[in-house]
Amino acid sequence: MKSLILFLFVTFCRSELSDTDSINRLALLEDAVENLQQANYRLETKMAQIQYEHSEMQRESLQQKDEIKLLRQENDRLSSRVVLLEHAIPSLVTGQLSNGTSQNKRVLPFTTNPVNVAFHANVNGHIGLNDNEVIRFDRVNTNLESSYDGNTGLFQAPTPGYYVFFVHFLVLAQKRLEARIVKNGNLIQSAFAGTQDVGQGPGSNLAIVRLVQVDRIWIKVHEKYHDTGDILDGPWCTFSGFLLYPEV
Repeated sequence: MKSLILFLFVTFCRSELSDTDSINRLALLEDAVENLQQANYRLETKMAQIQYEHSEMQRESLQQKDEIKLLRQENDRLSSRVVLLEHAIPSLVTGQLSNGTSQNKRVLPFTTNPVNVAFHANVNGHIGLNDNEVIRFDRVNTNLESSYDGNTGLFQAPTPGYYVFFVHFLVLAQKRLEARIVKNGNLIQSAFAGTQDVGQGPGSNLAIVRLVQVDRIWIKVHEKYHDTGDILDGPWCTFSGFLLYPEV
């Protein structure tokens, strides 16, 4: 655009015109410059919009990759259970005699619902947190039925029933945190920890929740009510749960 303006200006200066013609030409040149500036502004605005949309697409792509990872893990878990069921059903329906012939066997009530479900995990080291982040209690100490995944921070119910979940935080000095116990993305219970004093601030809460098979529970940071930098004193931060009453 600058080259075009320079060309118009040189052309204007070299032309032999009367004062009236010169004034008219100057006015036309000023209009042309103004139009070019407006066009340049529109282009810059459009470019900024495209850059913003590109950033949003990158962010959505990262979210989709995380969701795909979770779905693959869930699919692997379900596939493993299908294999176990395929091996278990024949032995429950019929019995095999030592000579290779089969005999009728009373079919027993068959259930894949375990009643011994419990887990306990805590965080490793001092960590910082982001808005809406799922907190990964990645040091798993107890995990009956492998129902809790320390890599993702998700608990998945292996059997329907009423479950108890307990979360405890210890935040570093002069830090604050609000977190939530979440069921399938829906808030169940909030928890707060923090202090303005020199010492560290504890906080905890408990929830009793009815779950059906494959319902999921996790702990999520509030979308804005938390401090930045290192917040959690990990070894003192725990997430645990167990099956209270199974549903037959």
